[in-house]
Amino acid sequence: MSDTVGVGLVGYGLAGRHFHGPFLRECDDLDVRAIVARSPEKQAQARADFPEARIYGAFDDLLADDRVDLVDLATPHDTHEPLAVDALRAGKHVVTDKVMAPDAEAAQRMLDAARQAGRLISVYQNRRWDCDYLTALRALERGLLGELWTVESYADVYRAPSGQWRWQRVHGGGRFRDLGAHLFDQALQFLGASSSDGVEVWADWQYRYPSTDVESEVAVTLVFPSGVHYYIHISSQHHIPRFERRLCGSKGSLALVATDPQEAFLRNDPIRIVGGTDEAKIAPADVLFEGESPGSRDQLEILPGDWRGYWHNIADVLLRGADLAVKPEQVIEAIKLIDRAAAFDPGPSLA
Repeated sequence: MSDTVGVGLVGYGLAGRHFHGPFLRECDDLDVRAIVARSPEKQAQARADFPEARIYGAFDDLLADDRVDLVDLATPHDTHEPLAVDALRAGKHVVTDKVMAPDAEAAQRMLDAARQAGRLISVYQNRRWDCDYLTALRALERGLLGELWTVESYADVYRAPSGQWRWQRVHGGGRFRDLGAHLFDQALQFLGASSSDGVEVWADWQYRYPSTDVESEVAVTLVFPSGVHYYIHISSQHHIPRFERRLCGSKGSLALVATDPQEAFLRNDPIRIVGGTDEAKIAPADVLFEGESPGSRDQLEILPGDWRGYWHNIADVLLRGADLAVKPEQVIEAIKLIDRAAAFDPGPSLA
């Protein structure tokens, strides 16, 4: 068995260059041996960033490269299913960016193809390694909130529509599925729910931008069989940003009123990975906690985010037989909730 995993990265735009490539480079067990980029400019950037990798203009050329063991898809949402299925049939393992697929049926077809090929498929749910998520989870594990009653998760920004694919319905655009892929996944993982069965779902959709056919805001209510009420709010129409996670329990309340810091460092040039360091922590002033137990605030620990954890797990699975952290079956359950929220979508002409 090889001591490294040969990776073929597909797509070298924002996702490929800033959110996949740096982690593939950082992980010693993962070796980027090929990159698919369409434009000459992106090919030149990929060659500069990964001088040892082969640069292809066509996906089929990467599939024919026997040095590639794992295909990493950093491509538009609507391409994930066909590209993943072709890669799996070619004998490659697959990691795909979120959202795994436009709906649960497509995601299930991807999983079926992986099972038939006997290959791994996983989804880049890197926000399971966010500071706010890990910190809230630790507070729950330590019993600081008592019985959990309510969770609120807000991701509100202002984004003007553009011609980019993320503003086009045909490509699975819109922040609801893009960021929602993380927030619905977190909801299930946070509550230790292995299935979406029995979860009540309601959603309100808004379309405020005539120039695009994707939503401008979605508010979702989830009621779990345990009685927990979980609210997810995703907006592109708010001029005052709000990234916030609030938890209310029988013994206390916790609010994290800032977003995980890692993304900002990755969007800049030079790109920096700060996972696992104090730079990947939300500032203490942005972590609010009130509890009824004396000294409970002293037990609250702010944990650093660390997206490296996802990629190290992929390497450990393929090289050392570790348990897969982000299982496709888990992701499909989250997409089922997305599908049920989408059933309330009136569409842009009726909203």
